[in-house]
Amino acid sequence: MKTILFSLVFVFFISSTLYSQHSIDWQKSFGGTTIDEPTEIVPTTDGGFLLIGSTNSQNGDVNSPQGQSDGWVVKISSKGAIEWEKTFGGVLNDSLRTIRVTPDGYFVLVGSTESTTIDSNNHKGMFDIWVVKIKGNGDILWQKTFGGSGIDIGKSIEVTSDSGYVVAGFTNSTNGDITNSRGSTDFWVLKLSTNGTLEWEKTYGGSGIDEAFSLKKYS
Repeated sequence: MKTILFSLVFVFFISSTLYSQHSIDWQKSFGGTTIDEPTEIVPTTDGGFLLIGSTNSQNGDVNSPQGQSDGWVVKISSKGAIEWEKTFGGVLNDSLRTIRVTPDGYFVLVGSTESTTIDSNNHKGMFDIWVVKIKGNGDILWQKTFGGSGIDIGKSIEVTSDSGYVVAGFTNSTNGDITNSRGSTDFWVLKLSTNGTLEWEKTYGGSGIDEAFSLKKYS
């Protein structure tokens, strides 16, 4: 059996005078009249980018709002022009945090959802970890939710050597998909198959508040 090893890391951002040596090729803003929050951007094979995050807007660049707050994916060209944008979610508060390119050329995203309609047969509680796989045009291939009756938040995802996924986040649930609660809030790590089936999950922490924000493959 292959062992898949990951390290949980905290990431700090610092400013540097080196940035002042570079000129801006272009800059763009996207959104509507309320809160639009980006969380990550990845390059695409055509030289453009996919930008993900969340939006509370129902106008401007947001054409099809789903609920109170939606996961938002925006495809832009190499020059920053919007080629397409899509909102994901249900009628309540949903957000997307991290995106990765999959071995088959698609994209997998992780975030959290309060909506019960995204994965209605499996919604567990207040907020669930939310994993979505999409095509290059934004069409959903599948989406899954994981959690218990409390608050479960997905923060990071990585592709594994077996074309599955490992997700990191945190949970204050003591039931549902969580089999070993340790404290007030725990690190929560989930291993998923290539189609999003839960293969195993682990909690880490003590009796207080422990929250995981980033996951990095260790090699």
